[in-house]
Amino acid sequence: IGVAKVDDMEQLREVLPSIFRLDPVAIVEPFVTNLVEYNVSVSRFGGEIRTSAIERPKRASELLDFKEKYMSGGGGKKGGTKSPGAASEGMLSLTRDINPDIPAELEANIRKWASAAFEAVGGTGAPRIDFLGDEETGEIWLNEVNPCPGSFGYFLWEAADPPILFTELLSKLIEEAVEEFRNSRLPADPTPKDARLFKRPYE
Repeated sequence: IGVAKVDDMEQLREVLPSIFRLDPVAIVEPFVTNLVEYNVSVSRFGGEIRTSAIERPKRASELLDFKEKYMSGGGGKKGGTKSPGAASEGMLSLTRDINPDIPAELEANIRKWASAAFEAVGGTGAPRIDFLGDEETGEIWLNEVNPCPGSFGYFLWEAADPPILFTELLSKLIEEAVEEFRNSRLPADPTPKDARLFKRPYE
């Protein structure tokens, strides 16, 4: 939606009108031919930040657009996850590699930077941190923080080391939410106990 790949200025001029119908601003950036995506979930367990398994979505086309990512059915192919009924369409059915075979340094950086991003935004819950990278050069960029991924991104925790049970993850999220709510509530009377206001005497 509002995204296009162009190879020259003529193609850019052709696609801009359709983009400007959706937004007054267009961002032009270099196209990464060997683009790869890495996603990892981050959460805090017992005060310690932990990361889930890493997933690497697979693309059926050169550009992973909205239609392919959210509206296509993957049929639960190898490396993918299938949910029954209508829920089998979209992200859950996107073919993916879980804990892909990647260099140890790259994996360590993904986990380190995901944890740093989680702390930087004051993260709670179990957000999914998404990265984009150049598979050929090894460069990697933080793409976004998804605060509430579908189904809490449980398939990532299920494949974590050690794995997290769904009941464990859900209980943790509920307890954390209750605690956050309690800490955010203001006292019924914000005036400190025994505080008094005194009229300033006229000079």
